[in-house]
Amino acid sequence: MGIRDFELAWRWTDPKYVELPPDILDRISALGTESAAAVHDRWFPCFDKHGQIIPSKFSRVERCRTEGTSHGDSCRRESPLIQQVADWLRTQETNCDLSVVVSWRRDCAVQTTWEIFSLWWDDFCYGGSDDVLIVPESSNWMLAFDHEDEFSFCHCPLA
Repeated sequence: MGIRDFELAWRWTDPKYVELPPDILDRISALGTESAAAVHDRWFPCFDKHGQIIPSKFSRVERCRTEGTSHGDSCRRESPLIQQVADWLRTQETNCDLSVVVSWRRDCAVQTTWEIFSLWWDDFCYGGSDDVLIVPESSNWMLAFDHEDEFSFCHCPLA
């Protein structure tokens, strides 16, 4: 399936939200249902019944607030905050070429690079509605975005 046919493609292709450049869109690919489910199932035990990270499953968990500014009945993230969070993400993982899976649900995920995710994170993660899981193929860390507007970077999963 092409990325424009992906159910969440509007996040990156609709002018009401953002239109990513074609060369960036070409580097985001939808995962099939089975591949998406495999990622979800691998990491699901790291969350409690309320969808919160279980810190004891990792050697270390670092958090970063991503909260925007309220404007009436909507919340918007200002550019300085977006850049500050992008910088924080890049300190957690420095390999921009690293392939990562971004998963919203068991049947809904894409694959892209850490560079694209960390640069455009606010178009992948919507506060107030999204719970998002971001993992590299190496499985040596996990990044979770909570709909309460916070990232948790979870280092070295424990067996």
